[in-house]
Amino acid sequence: MGLLKRILVFGTVCIFSCCGHKPGSSREKEKPGDIKDFIGMFPQIKLPVVFGDSSLSRKSSDSAIRVSALKQFIPDSLFRRYWGKSPKTRFYASGKVAVKKGETYYFLKYLGSRKALYVMGFDRDGHFKAILPLVYSDNDRDTHSFASMDNRYTITINRLNTEKGHNYYRKSIYIFNQDAGVFTLILTESNEKKQGRSQVYNPIDSFSRKRRYTG
Repeated sequence: MGLLKRILVFGTVCIFSCCGHKPGSSREKEKPGDIKDFIGMFPQIKLPVVFGDSSLSRKSSDSAIRVSALKQFIPDSLFRRYWGKSPKTRFYASGKVAVKKGETYYFLKYLGSRKALYVMGFDRDGHFKAILPLVYSDNDRDTHSFASMDNRYTITINRLNTEKGHNYYRKSIYIFNQDAGVFTLILTESNEKKQGRSQVYNPIDSFSRKRRYTG
């Protein structure tokens, strides 16, 4: 009986020890994300590339990104501005474009209250600088959008709308300035109501002359 009692006591201690310390337990704090792990989730894509609102669904090649991981790179103020605090928010890595010895563009797919695609600009040191909405889907059959990036990293966003038999469009062209940390609008063109001529914006002088539209 003494031997049996010692075996039962030993087994009970082992059970409590295992239950009290589980690797990956929900009680453990989530480890900070590493920029290398974050980068690795985005597949490299070739330019030129075009994204349409019809492609705003999850693909098998898209990697899911945790909200907590994304918040480690994007400021809370921007996160709340674009996505709020919805618990049903889902993000997926759609692709990246890396400029040699320069910035990197990450294309982020959002499937939440509505579907949308964003581009995030990171500087040469891997620091987040800016985010720009590209395309979205709001279940309006008369409204469509698509965006593209050409071989010179120029981003063009097109919005198309059909109203009372008339087709309207708005085209906006952006260039990312990593030193200023912004996507700068350099050209708009539209035939929408109350929209006259195209508006041209002079790009910031610090842009490389290798870029299109620079002086």
